[in-house]
Amino acid sequence: QDSPPSKLGEAKPPDHVCSFWHSGKMPDPEAQWLRDAMRHGLSCAYVERHRNLGRHGKFEDALVKTRLKLTRQSLSLQSGGLSVQLKELKCVEGHRERPASPIFRTAERDVVPRLITLRWNQTGRQLQTGQYAHLIFSTRSDARAFTAGMDQVRQHGAGAVLAGRCREDGAVAEPTAWQIERGRERFVAARRSRFIAQLREALQTFFFPGEPSLAVDEAGTALPSYPSGPLLWEDADMHMRWLESLSGRSVGELTQEELKPLIAAGMPLKYRHQVWPRYFSKPGADEVESLHHNAP
Repeated sequence: QDSPPSKLGEAKPPDHVCSFWHSGKMPDPEAQWLRDAMRHGLSCAYVERHRNLGRHGKFEDALVKTRLKLTRQSLSLQSGGLSVQLKELKCVEGHRERPASPIFRTAERDVVPRLITLRWNQTGRQLQTGQYAHLIFSTRSDARAFTAGMDQVRQHGAGAVLAGRCREDGAVAEPTAWQIERGRERFVAARRSRFIAQLREALQTFFFPGEPSLAVDEAGTALPSYPSGPLLWEDADMHMRWLESLSGRSVGELTQEELKPLIAAGMPLKYRHQVWPRYFSKPGADEVESLHHNAP
């Protein structure tokens, strides 16, 4: 059969998607998730629930950033010393409310939807003891995907999930809750990134009208050469550039030609209130009390 149709310029679908296309089936979400998790691992944070934070401690002080590795038989953390046999795993719990453990006393509200609790039985020589561990994922969708995927692994085994044998014949692989959540998160991130790009472009047009943009992103959007990140971003090099250019002068003594490269490379907050009046203020308003005289 022919390969799946695609528009000019579109990337070729992954091989496992093409194989499902040829077989007349859509890729199983849990199988796809498990395959990627076993191949690349999962980023998360391990909560040291016995850590004493003290009176002024922060919840972040009890987190250990790590990577979770999955195999057909076990899951383990690179940091934290956790290793669990999948056959001993009892449940994977999500949370809607903050756990009662004191370690979560200072945790932010957005931690709860990203929190997962693993519970398993540790088998000794004479008895089994219940164990548990808290993991925090980067996003809500990552936590949902982990819960859904591990539930399938516990019920059917890793081999059956990877083979896509967990669904009834003819069942349609509809989008799962975690896939929908991930789509929403990516949409919000893309919209936020686009807003920042448009704001930077507007600043470039306002400060340097008629001049070409200093940079262009992958999508062809005109961008000034501000450092990537928030607009209030600044570092030591930025301050040094301004100090060297000022050479003991005030910001008001800088010429337009001197200001252009400085503003394009980033402006420290301490100088913004001195620069902005040159572009936004209107002459004739010396005192706030006299503004009403200039009103139309």
